[in-house]
Amino acid sequence: MAGQTAYNIQQRFAESILVALFAKKTSGLLGKLLSFLKRSVNSVYVVATKADRVHYKFRDNLRKLAEAMLARTIMGLDIKTSGFYSCAATVAATESKKQEGMMEGRVRLEGGEEKECAWQAVPIPEDWPSGTGTDGWPSKNNWPSAQPRFSGRDDVAPEQQGLNNLIIEMLSLK
Repeated sequence: MAGQTAYNIQQRFAESILVALFAKKTSGLLGKLLSFLKRSVNSVYVVATKADRVHYKFRDNLRKLAEAMLARTIMGLDIKTSGFYSCAATVAATESKKQEGMMEGRVRLEGGEEKECAWQAVPIPEDWPSGTGTDGWPSKNNWPSAQPRFSGRDDVAPEQQGLNNLIIEMLSLK
């Protein structure tokens, strides 16, 4: 599933969770299941993940797209604090140092073998495409499944991207 259909499903899913958590009055099964959290949750942080797979020139667009998807819903609810971020828990892809506009990473091939590969960075738009179906939406095939890079040492955390800003924001709330 891709394009406008996937966007609509993701947006409705995220909105239903937000409304169930933060609307003053909720109904339905989801609202009842999440009612115990209402007293303790007063902040929402929306995170666009796998930001490492996006060229640094377009990373802020991931945050803008998440904000465009959910900001209106969040503003209409009883939420004390909110924020939008783009992060990667582990870095699997990096910008190529050899070729401008290219990304590099270890990609798992069909036999399970991993190989260092380079691919053209996919531009991320500043706003959601207005086309229906898959018109104007990036093709799923443009996103290689790069494998996270680990140091091999237990005492060294994997490289991450953008999580520092998110954690600092979350811990500053009291």
